[in-house]
Amino acid sequence: MDGGLRTVVLTAHIASGGAGLLLAAAVLAAGRRQDWTARPGLAYVASVCVVALTAVVLVTSGSTLPQAVRWLLGVVAVATAAAAIRGLSLGGAPDRRPAHLRLMWGSVTSLVAALAVVSAPAPVWITVVVAGTALTEYGYRRARRDPTPA
Repeated sequence: MDGGLRTVVLTAHIASGGAGLLLAAAVLAAGRRQDWTARPGLAYVASVCVVALTAVVLVTSGSTLPQAVRWLLGVVAVATAAAAIRGLSLGGAPDRRPAHLRLMWGSVTSLVAALAVVSAPAPVWITVVVAGTALTEYGYRRARRDPTPA
């Protein structure tokens, strides 16, 4: 991929990731009444899909990273988008709310971790992954106890 096209793809990747983080913050700000199926949640899932698509393009088009790392990044990007899409599809029904929230929060953890990986030393992003996973599981267990929002 030439430099100009790579710049366009990278810009779309960064802009979509930033938008996804802002949209996730807007949905998460609602606390237990968060609704990922409303417009901000739908826009979040769309932005995560753009991030995944651009990540796959970036890692398959002459990146200087080792091939194993490129594969890992591509798999994580696609898995994050898949979690967001599946989480969105589970939204709405109270009995599916715990799994819905686990998938959505997990995808948010992945986005935040990706930001930390590119901007902070390893101890910081490892902490982000551990904390995000712990919060996701705490929320999942809480939603299993009481699946209806307050």
